[in-house]
Amino acid sequence: MYSVTHWLRERGFEPGASTLWLGRCPATERGAEFLRVEPGSPVIFVHRVRSANGMPIAIERMFFPVDVGSHILNFDADNESIHDHLRKQGVEFDNVNRELSLASASEEDARSLNVEPATPLWRLHLDISDHSGHPVECTEILYLGDRLTLGMTSVRGTTSPLEVKLSEG
Repeated sequence: MYSVTHWLRERGFEPGASTLWLGRCPATERGAEFLRVEPGSPVIFVHRVRSANGMPIAIERMFFPVDVGSHILNFDADNESIHDHLRKQGVEFDNVNRELSLASASEEDARSLNVEPATPLWRLHLDISDHSGHPVECTEILYLGDRLTLGMTSVRGTTSPLEVKLSEG
């Protein structure tokens, strides 16, 4: 579940995106560590507001190594799936490490989500690599706290992935 577009469609929502910024920028410390570049090195950055049925639900900040991200510099990130486009360009997404935590909306994020600053958010951090372990993407998605419920099904003798569900409220 690393494509917000597919995740929303599978759950009956119409996905949307509004790109706030897409271009080259210096790597953040955490992004640089995962992408295996020096902090401050150029990476491709995408900053979007994600919506479901026209309602803002999340802020997305995606960092790509230049060789991967260069495929999206002239791409319409508002109307198509970035991951679908990158797959068509031969980019492989095979391994995803997820970290879920809590955050509070910054003033900038609150404006984008039409909420008050300090509104509770779920923070989902994704580190994505190809089958060889080469970094492909480092992303943070901040979901409105009142729009998600978490559920997990356990099967004896196996590990069970966490399931994230979008609520209509």
